[in-house]
Amino acid sequence: MSKPITDVKPIGEIVNLNQLTIPTYQRPYKWQVRHVLQLLNDIEFAIRTQPVYRIGTFIFEKEGEGVLNIVDGQQRLTTLIIILYELGDLVPALLNAKFAHVESQKNIKANQFAIAQWVARLSPEEHNEFKNYLLTQCEAVTIQLNNLADAFQFFDAQNSRGKALDPTDLLKAFHLREMEGKEPDEKRCCANIWDEIGEDSLKSLIGTYLYRIRLWSRGKHAGPFTKDDIDEFKGSNLDKSPDYSYLIPYKLNEQFFPFSNTQTVTYPFQINQVIINGRRFFEMIGHYHQMKKHLFDGTISLAFHEFNKHSEYPEDYRAGDKYTKILYKSAVMCYFDRFGLSEFEQNYPLLFMWAYKQRIENISVRYLSSNSYVHKERNNVFRLMQETLNPEKLSVIRDGLRLSEVKKKITSVRAIFINENLDLIELNGK
Repeated sequence: MSKPITDVKPIGEIVNLNQLTIPTYQRPYKWQVRHVLQLLNDIEFAIRTQPVYRIGTFIFEKEGEGVLNIVDGQQRLTTLIIILYELGDLVPALLNAKFAHVESQKNIKANQFAIAQWVARLSPEEHNEFKNYLLTQCEAVTIQLNNLADAFQFFDAQNSRGKALDPTDLLKAFHLREMEGKEPDEKRCCANIWDEIGEDSLKSLIGTYLYRIRLWSRGKHAGPFTKDDIDEFKGSNLDKSPDYSYLIPYKLNEQFFPFSNTQTVTYPFQINQVIINGRRFFEMIGHYHQMKKHLFDGTISLAFHEFNKHSEYPEDYRAGDKYTKILYKSAVMCYFDRFGLSEFEQNYPLLFMWAYKQRIENISVRYLSSNSYVHKERNNVFRLMQETLNPEKLSVIRDGLRLSEVKKKITSVRAIFINENLDLIELNGK
């Protein structure tokens, strides 16, 4: 890790740093009115009780000579600048930043109105006292690093207040940095893809679905997705990589699918492909977000939509049932990604029974149970799909589907096994 430059500076000096920039990988501005009023009241109380008030820590990444990216503290710093603007006579350079995200614009507008009302109640003397105290007596620790990865690592280690970075944040930052030299519109388009999906959906899509599908398809074990696993989604930068033979198809695709805001032809992504750094990664995540919605919102096939109601039963709120449903959806996504609609109607019942077999045969199913179940002898349907060229070959899945025992009596699920003559009742000849 590069050596951090640490200092303690008054807020007036920090907000007037001309190089301050909110990088595109940052989350939208999310502070609510209640957060802002709490900060204002804390400062007002400190004026009466403390000669100096420590607001917190800001972590910056120095990028080149003219840019100081805000890695940690964007929410507080943006709020402080709005406060100072409403106090008058101060227009920090950062106030000219463009907040493209609709959520940021909405929160800034609401908070600015609340701050203006709060400031309006101050007498002229109180107004000047508050402003001078904020500029000169409020201070923060500033930490500057010269490497983005080091800045994030330092942030995770020091962040005792606020929300720690998720692995998806690190991936967003990495792939935006891989777009160095690209047009701002292209970077902004990629950041928008990410932000429109939303934090919770990104965590689920990448960590629960794509990460595990990729590892299971290679016969590897997959635990919870952490920042130590993000290399799975780092691949090749086609602008910088040598002309390796395995990259030739991807470089050819670049010629047929150039960047365009109005592009209608879909890039031929595969879940298990080499990750292409930069714009293609963002497009890939957007592609699988749409695929997941398309598969399970009922538009792809009426029969498939009706069939999926077998996974909706009174006890489906239990953790084990949720994990089982995720396993089933993962298998369907893997199938559709590889074979599309070919033989789809014949095979999704097999994938359903394969996933729910572990639910019926076990009293308890945990998150890691799915990983163990996938890796039982000759039971990895993800690797089978990856190594199979023809979906008709997947009929072998049926050979391992007969129930050996029943520990969870889920009528709607067992109905599928009974219909396929694979239920325990049939096994016993009853």
